[in-house]
Amino acid sequence: MPKTRKEKWVRVCPKCNSKDVFLSIAGIIGGSQYKCGKCGFTGVVFPEISKK
Repeated sequence: MPKTRKEKWVRVCPKCNSKDVFLSIAGIIGGSQYKCGKCGFTGVVFPEISKK
């Protein structure tokens, strides 16, 4: 049986569609907060898309 490769995902900024997104704050109660390195948008909702 051939090995299946795990699909790679990347987060994108919902405001400018940049892939330059990093984890800003990892909170225990509020969850993780991400920040866009291009436009500076900060939030918890950053969609993930396939790298393909």
